[in-house]
Amino acid sequence: MAELIVRSSVATPVSAFLRPSLVAGTLVRHRELIGQFARREVMERHKGAYLGAAWNVVNPLLSLAIYTFVFGYVFHSRWEEAAKTNMGGAGGGGVSGAFVLPFFLGHALFHFFSECVNRAPNVVASRSNLVKRVVFPVEILPVVAVLSSLVYPIAAVACLLAVQVAITGTVPVTALLLPVVALPLAPMCLGIGWILAALGVYVRDVRHVTLVLTQLSMFLTPVFYPVERIPESWRGLYMLNPVAIVIENSRAVMLWGRMPDWGAWGVMLAGSLALMQAGYAVFMRARRGLSDVI
Repeated sequence: MAELIVRSSVATPVSAFLRPSLVAGTLVRHRELIGQFARREVMERHKGAYLGAAWNVVNPLLSLAIYTFVFGYVFHSRWEEAAKTNMGGAGGGGVSGAFVLPFFLGHALFHFFSECVNRAPNVVASRSNLVKRVVFPVEILPVVAVLSSLVYPIAAVACLLAVQVAITGTVPVTALLLPVVALPLAPMCLGIGWILAALGVYVRDVRHVTLVLTQLSMFLTPVFYPVERIPESWRGLYMLNPVAIVIENSRAVMLWGRMPDWGAWGVMLAGSLALMQAGYAVFMRARRGLSDVI
């Protein structure tokens, strides 16, 4: 006898998904599928190109060269004062006041954030064939987007290490803390990604709004300039930018040879995990109607 399945028309409340165990269960249960899709997406990104995966290294090097010329030589952006302040007037930090190193690290981290946010509104809307499959876990698509976006910052940091050794001759031991310091950026991007992925299906203009906002936010983040350039009266408000916290802490451990601001790091990690949980709940609440809209 065929089994009769009755689906309730009552929508599941958002609060039902506000459990960390659900997020962890999704990531663990579908880890193999997430890995397969992430690898496929990285490979397809440069499919048919002559340089292939080498673009993951060429791209950050080209960006480094162009931005360094424009901002380092044309606009004469420098980090001399910031470097002296962060190194306490000593050479223990093992880094000069050159523009290239602080900029390259800040740009790599912001590029990761920007790519995750800009891709999120279209990550589900462009996969209608998967969304309409009842058995496919569409909630993993934003996770795949975040993982595949990690290729650029990883390649950029590898290039940065080579450039740093060539310029300064050394890398501070605190650089080992870089993955820990940058860790809060991943759950934050995932939380934003889940929210924008669901919203992007219902409101197609979201992708254009996020593109404009990320371009503007780059200039409100200490990518091209040190945070010391911000007036003291505005600096507290300015540092509410979570990406700015990650960039400043990353520069501290990678370039200046100093420990990060663990207090700010802890607050940001807690906030990022909370945002990830909220983003998951919003997406799962909206998931029911995604196939009807696409």
